[in-house]
Amino acid sequence: MGKFSWLGALGLLWMQGCSPSHSELEPKPKPLLLEARALAGAGRFDEATSLLKDCRRDHPRALGVNFTLGTIYLGAAKDQNAATCFEAELDLKPDHLASLAQLGLTYERLGRTEEVVDCFRRQAELSPDDWKPRYQAGLVLRKYLGRLSEAETELTQAIRCNPKGPAARIELGRTWMAMERFEDAEKIFLETLGDHSESPEAHLHLGQLLVRRGKETEGQEHLQLFKELAARRDRLGQLEIAGTAASQCLAGEEWLRRRNWRKALGAFQKALDLDSGATCGYIGVGRVHAGQEKYREALALYRRARELAPQHFDVAYHSALALAGLKREQEAVRAIDAAQAIREFTAGEAREAGSLFLKVGFSRTGQALLDQAPSGSPRL
Repeated sequence: MGKFSWLGALGLLWMQGCSPSHSELEPKPKPLLLEARALAGAGRFDEATSLLKDCRRDHPRALGVNFTLGTIYLGAAKDQNAATCFEAELDLKPDHLASLAQLGLTYERLGRTEEVVDCFRRQAELSPDDWKPRYQAGLVLRKYLGRLSEAETELTQAIRCNPKGPAARIELGRTWMAMERFEDAEKIFLETLGDHSESPEAHLHLGQLLVRRGKETEGQEHLQLFKELAARRDRLGQLEIAGTAASQCLAGEEWLRRRNWRKALGAFQKALDLDSGATCGYIGVGRVHAGQEKYREALALYRRARELAPQHFDVAYHSALALAGLKREQEAVRAIDAAQAIREFTAGEAREAGSLFLKVGFSRTGQALLDQAPSGSPRL
């Protein structure tokens, strides 16, 4: 289900935007809730809980007090107290999604799996277009309760809400494996990999299924891919938390390779936040723009990178690609010559540049570049 973040849960209250459902309810005492959050964030749990309990005593129907108190109890590992608080908040406001979500997670920590499923189903009723509650209910039904038919129903609904997402499809495949519907499971794992070829979990479960069905060689290939992709994901996680401009640029490179523009942009921008002179950050943001065919924006960033590092290969190489994208042939050819003067192209670089040059009609240069790359694949 993922790691529980009690501080993050506090923020859900403000995102939800509670309002009284009838005249007997009292509005949120916002200044007091903010003070309690600040105390809890500073590790002063006893002071925070005392403040909220005093407020609850004086204003038993004030919205948000029980929810905030529940999140603080979770932070102090007082799960039963937290559950009681979330239940009380739901007594006041039965459609409070944040309380339902936290109550479900709290019940899970307490081992009350039937109530966990009930919470997720109530969330699904209140948010019929949200796939996650259905997915979470299906996961608990399969993993902890063994109620496979019910799990299948919930997961099928989750997939209808989010047809291309990997999580619910993988979980449905695992449910079908448990039901010995092996052909259906294999099909959905393959479909998932068609949309998410680098999903470690899809390779893992498909590999296990194939081995189980006697397809040892094919199964082992997927299991090996799982190991490689999982290791890469772990490395990416380490890079993202390393806290240096260089590590953020390496993380951005990995996201670029996966064509995840949003995360790549975030990593490169973080590199520039850490070091405004990080050449790799400017090049990286430029490559994100170029990948979305925003070539003018990319060129502006490459120019800034060139000011910092005039002889940087990536500056010249990616400037050439952006200029080709803008169909500025003479400038693109000069830039590609400048890149080659710094170092020889790899086969992948030559093929990437040659393919783009041919695509935009720069036939002679494009073919010359492709002739340098009898094998290999584009860097991205």
